[in-house]
Amino acid sequence: MLIQNKLPATALLDTDLKPFSHTFFGDIPVTLTADTQLQFQITPEQKNITGIRLRFGTYCRDNHCDLIIQFADYHTQRFNLSDLQDNEFIDIALDKSITVPQKPLTVTLSCENVDEQNMVAIWCTEAIPEFIDPFKQATGLQRLLNKPQFKPLHLPAVENPQVSIVIPVFNKVAYTYNCLLTVVDTDPDISKEVIILNNASSDETEAFLSQLQGGGFRVVNNKDNKGFVGACQQGGAMATGEFILLLNNDTQVRTGYLSNMLKVFDNDSDVGLVGSKLIYPDGRLQEAGGIIFNDASGCNYGRLQDPSFPHFNQNREVDYCSGASLMIRTELWQHWGGFDERYAPAYYEDTDLCFTARSKGYKVMYCHDSQVIHHEGITSGTDVTQGFKAFQVINHKKFYQKWRDVLTTQHCSPLTPPDKAAHHLAADYQTFSQISDNSDYNLQDLPVIFHYWSCRYLVPMMQTQGFENVDQLFIQTLIKQCQTFKRETCYFVSTASHDGHFESMLVEQLQQQGLQNFILHSLNPNSQTVEKLNQLAKNKNISDKLQFQVADLASWQPEYTYHAIIANHALNCAVHMDQVVERLQTALHPAGKLVIVDMIGEAGHQRAENVLPHIPALWSQLPDNYKFNLLTQQQENWFINHDYSHIGFEGTEAKTLVPLLSEKLHFELCLAYGNLIDVFIERAFGHHFDEHNNDDVAFIDQVQAIDQMLIEQGKIQPTHLIAVLQHTQS
Repeated sequence: MLIQNKLPATALLDTDLKPFSHTFFGDIPVTLTADTQLQFQITPEQKNITGIRLRFGTYCRDNHCDLIIQFADYHTQRFNLSDLQDNEFIDIALDKSITVPQKPLTVTLSCENVDEQNMVAIWCTEAIPEFIDPFKQATGLQRLLNKPQFKPLHLPAVENPQVSIVIPVFNKVAYTYNCLLTVVDTDPDISKEVIILNNASSDETEAFLSQLQGGGFRVVNNKDNKGFVGACQQGGAMATGEFILLLNNDTQVRTGYLSNMLKVFDNDSDVGLVGSKLIYPDGRLQEAGGIIFNDASGCNYGRLQDPSFPHFNQNREVDYCSGASLMIRTELWQHWGGFDERYAPAYYEDTDLCFTARSKGYKVMYCHDSQVIHHEGITSGTDVTQGFKAFQVINHKKFYQKWRDVLTTQHCSPLTPPDKAAHHLAADYQTFSQISDNSDYNLQDLPVIFHYWSCRYLVPMMQTQGFENVDQLFIQTLIKQCQTFKRETCYFVSTASHDGHFESMLVEQLQQQGLQNFILHSLNPNSQTVEKLNQLAKNKNISDKLQFQVADLASWQPEYTYHAIIANHALNCAVHMDQVVERLQTALHPAGKLVIVDMIGEAGHQRAENVLPHIPALWSQLPDNYKFNLLTQQQENWFINHDYSHIGFEGTEAKTLVPLLSEKLHFELCLAYGNLIDVFIERAFGHHFDEHNNDDVAFIDQVQAIDQMLIEQGKIQPTHLIAVLQHTQS
């Protein structure tokens, strides 16, 4: 059996054995049985490719089978998998001679010596559909029909279709072809008609549409461009199905995209609209439901992250879903009059329709297993200063004026973290953040048991160094620098601002001490967020002391040499850590202080190999319900050493931070702690523990004692750092 529709969670490696292509988590296990082969393609983007990285599952047991990797038809490698750890990435070297930049390389994986007790799986995602362009160098319909890669499309007519698929089209004929190709081939059990509104295209679109076969296609060739709103109004008026699916022509649909949407409607009569999970052509997530903030600005939840990550794989009620793939009950579309034409020709019409549905008592649902590839910006582009895209700015104002009362009373601030804002609708927020209806914790918060551990063990460590908590350390450092350099202005910088409250607190604390000889800069990569944060500082009358700047550590060009640099959980997600540390050293005043609070463990916040042997005995003491991972929403009867580096570079190079700092600067204060204890007090499992349960507290005390002993004996390394550094030893 040859499997070709699954793509392993693969990355290509450069000469430093670091990935330079996207590595996806993958949630589909493909077991390599004796008669199974997994075949896929990789396309090197540069010459210095040295290998590929794959993630295996061992079913939590020892395996002694052999993995065979066939590269094209001329190179084979063999590996014994006896030392493989469960859910572990392994690197496989490539012969440079077999890779050519931009040329796809076929890779086939198989196993020998396998049986029911001796086998492995490859973690995969569903392969992205191929994009075919038969229109290149083809002029005229006859030449097109003669091209071998062109497939004539046929859709039979049906009476009373369940779904009417409405597709507005303006030029970009190759995208329309690929869209229809997948629509025809996907979910054949769902009866459907496809209504195509050609908005006066000037390319081969009309000729292509004229050769569509079967009564299931209904084509309208408009003499003028009616825009997305006008074309959808046309198509909706023609629809005869029970449901209308609005679909962009720059999409490619995947198996189950229709049937899974319909299941959401079937399960709840209060659902009015359902939207798909949108995925970029490179496999990264584009949108897992949309967020609308109280100023009418929006955010695509999960953008550029891994679409298989559990947070994006549960249906939930949302603010809106994109009109790129949005289904509505036909009776509601007709009763409400479709889109509000004030948004013509395009933008915010889909958001407005979702708000209308909710105002009338209907739910808007995101359907995680309705997956659609979306080539975003193909028709309208991405420049909001010209063309149709300019209406995104214009219609933003119209939308805010129409829905101001709802926005200001029911929606979050743009400064709200996306994970929290995406789940602000009460009923859904419980399913995301609680393991049962009786629980009242929030996954965004640290567990109560963490605070028990911190007060009992971490606070005494900090007290020996002269401070009660990390905020106090930051404040003490800034006060000392202001007093030391009282005849000059002290420049401080916070390397990563989030909602601005931490930086505001620092400024207010300094002013309460009567200090005015300072200015605090704070970095944030998002220009819109910076604008809002500067307005926040202005509202608090501290804008002369607190200034937010558009920058991150990867691109930051320091304006000053800073008397203090604050890095509050800002470095563990950095890439090219050597460059970041060098930039910090350069930006630090000769007598300046660098204050760091961060994680310093393995990449992706994994446990190191020398820690793993100590976990099973502790894991076996846990009740089964304590082994449910609240982040992945999976039961883990055996401990899984999750790698989170695929999520926003989480902890990618954390392990290198201390060695690099030691080369460049001197540690004035170094408090390193924790490792084994992290597993049980962090968000994944910590919320299960009750600080008032004697057994739970005794277990945490036991783990802490083992953890501290192993660290003191040098058998394992700490994973947390509180430090103050300077240029030279005083």
